[in-house]
Amino acid sequence: MLSVQLHAFNAEKSINRFYGLRANKNLFGAWTITIQYTQFGKRGPSKLFFCNSEDEARERVFVILKRRLSYNRRLGCEYSITHIDADSDVELCQWIPEYEALNVAKEDR
Repeated sequence: MLSVQLHAFNAEKSINRFYGLRANKNLFGAWTITIQYTQFGKRGPSKLFFCNSEDEARERVFVILKRRLSYNRRLGCEYSITHIDADSDVELCQWIPEYEALNVAKEDR
């Protein structure tokens, strides 16, 4: 199981957005990816994707997060990862783009 939460905030542009992603196996052994996104104080939509294998789920999560983390061009404000929760057997560097760089940045603080 993997859960990632992102947040984009820019007071000057009135941007306060949240984005959540969860990847896990369902009761039938298929991988599911659920994403939810919203603005602060509003109820936002959610989407559900089904994947046939862990590799397919990992690739889709990686692509989704890479796109969301590079949203600065369209949104005018960057998303940042605020929370990661994962099972101990999940190798985060394979699921999250530039995870090693995120760890270095956290250790420098």
